[in-house]
Amino acid sequence: MAATTNMASAIPLAFLGYRTSQIMFWLFGAGLIFKLTTQKNPTDKDAPNWAHVVTSKEQEEELHAFTCDNCGFTIFPARGREGKFFPDTYKCPSCGADKESFFDRREEVAEKTIDYEYENKDDYRGSDEGEGGEEGGVDDVEGEEVEVEEVVEIPEEIEEIETPPAPSTPSPQSSGNDLDLLGMDE
Repeated sequence: MAATTNMASAIPLAFLGYRTSQIMFWLFGAGLIFKLTTQKNPTDKDAPNWAHVVTSKEQEEELHAFTCDNCGFTIFPARGREGKFFPDTYKCPSCGADKESFFDRREEVAEKTIDYEYENKDDYRGSDEGEGGEEGGVDDVEGEEVEVEEVVEIPEEIEEIETPPAPSTPSPQSSGNDLDLLGMDE
């Protein structure tokens, strides 16, 4: 007497056998559940990779801005990642020029940048990760004095502005032409 199988169960049975297919199914399911439960929430405020973020003037001097002589295409590789983003085999995506056609113009770009505020690692700490278990995060400014340049008084009674009723639209002529309805019949 031959056992009947449907098409869905015939494929795994043909190659692996019933018991092996069942074990692989449960291992795959367990791995998927583990991955989904241990995965970070994408809405969490993740800190950037500090190896590539500029946090001081000395680190800013390590940056480059390579510009193509032929077409003016500029690439700004991340700090410490020039080998990945600007390798020896790099060709200009705009004109196809070799790496030798590029020159570093970081000094020109740096001259135009004034009053740049560098990022701080403490800006990305959560409220529970502060030094000594401090309460509150970066936005906690209790006790700091803030200078106020001008005080603006708001009157207690603000007159309500009456809005005029919207003008009614004229009824379109029923000519059977859709372009006429849109005013594009000309």
